[in-house]
Parts: sequence; structure tokens; C-alpha cells
Amino acid sequence: MIAERDLRACVNRCISALSLGRREEGADTMSPPQVPEDGLPSYTREEVAQHKKSTDCWVILHGQVYDVTKWLGKHPGGARLIMHYAGQDATLAWTSFHHNKAMVRKYLAQYHIGKICPEQKELQPIEKDFLTLRDKMEAKGFFKTNPLFFVAHFLHIVLFCFAAWGTLWYYGNNWITWLAAAALTTVSQAQAGWLQHDFGHHTVFDVINLNRALHHVVIGLMKGVSSFWWNYRHYQHHAKPNVVSTVEGYLRSSTGEHTILHFSN
Repeated sequence: MIAERDLRACVNRCISALSLGRREEGADTMSPPQVPEDGLPSYTREEVAQHKKSTDCWVILHGQVYDVTKWLGKHPGGARLIMHYAGQDATLAWTSFHHNKAMVRKYLAQYHIGKICPEQKELQPIEKDFLTLRDKMEAKGFFKTNPLFFVAHFLHIVLFCFAAWGTLWYYGNNWITWLAAAALTTVSQAQAGWLQHDFGHHTVFDVINLNRALHHVVIGLMKGVSSFWWNYRHYQHHAKPNVVSTVEGYLRSSTGEHTILHFSN
């Protein structure tokens, strides 16, 4: 189960990061929106890229354009998470973060303002590859969790906590007991860190509020850390783990292009 969890997190992180590698080309060739028969105008990606402020925020999802300016303050994940993708294609990040996509689409409908022009609608080949990989993993059940595993995980953390306390209480105050208690506590806290991580990502149970409640218990009660702080910081880390851009004369890749990696959390 731990290997599956790590694999799932790795794929989601790659999916989120790859959506940032799109290079903005031809930004000075702006064209007026095209209005097809369905009444929704078509925009180029360069046109959408102009709307990247908190007072004017557009995003692209599955080739559709949304003006989410009024949604920023209501977004459960916070406005900053959306602003990472203001004026950009957020399809892959949106896919990674939202479990109940049908419910989220109901909220999105009112902000739908248009679509990407047909010649720019396609994702990059590598982005398609990762979406295909995700679909295959879902079909094979890699994203399904066994709640009993997490119950056992929680109980063994509690057991190590009591074992540390019991060692000091039963054997008294000496170097050996202190070292033993420290080792037991270290293992307990390390495992609690991974458990709260899964609860914080709402990946254990289908009911989000149950994940949140248990996240409060593990990270707040057992580790003494704010779950709200962790969610805010950690979600930024997953939403925008790295940015790839080209810089002339800096680094040369195997394809002959000059590239530089910017890493940010």
C-alpha cells in the first residue's frame, strides 16, 4: 500500500508539473475572438494568457475557457492555488486535485465563457501520455485505497506512542530507557507524518469531511501542527512544483535548446 501511495503521489506531481512546460509563442499575434454557431467565442492561448490577475483571472480546462475571477475567494483550496494557473492551461492540475469531478463541473458551468481555437486545443504529446498513464492506473485500481490498512497504520502509531511512555514508566529514568523511548517516539512521529499526509490529500475515504477530521487528529493532536497551515503550504507545493522555461545561452539540452529549471514550492 505504501508503494501504491508513493506511485500515486509521483504521477499526480508529474501531471501537475508538466502542464507548466507549455511555451508561450506568438504572443504578439493576437486575433479577435471567433464566435461559432454555439454562441461561445473561441480564444487563442495567447489571448487567455493576458487574463492573469486576481481581478481578471481566466483558466483553460479541457480546451474550454473559464473566467474564474469571482470564484477565487470561494475556492476551497484558496485563491492562490488558482492564481498559479491564471492565464494558463490548468487541465492536468485540475485533474489531479479534484476527486469528485462531476460535482466540480457543476460549479464551473456558470464561469464558462468560451473555448480554445481548434488549432491550439490539443495538449502536448507528453501531457497526453501522462493522462493515458493515469487512466491505465485508475483502471488497474492503483488509486483505490483499503481503509483497513490506514486503521492498522493509525493503531500501530498509537501503540508506539504508548510503548515509549510505558518504557519510561516501567523501567525508570536512565540512559537506556530514554534512548529506547526516543527511538519509539521517532518511529511513531515519522509514521504519523505519512499518515497525516494521506488524510490531508483526502485520498483515504470517499467522504472529504472524514478525511479532514482525521487529518486534524493526526497532525494536530499527535504532531502539534496546524492542519490548515499544512494544507495551504503543501497544496502549493503540488500545484506548482517546478517550472520549465528556455533561457538563451544558459543551459543546452540534448535537443540543442537552452533550458533552465526553476524550482519553487
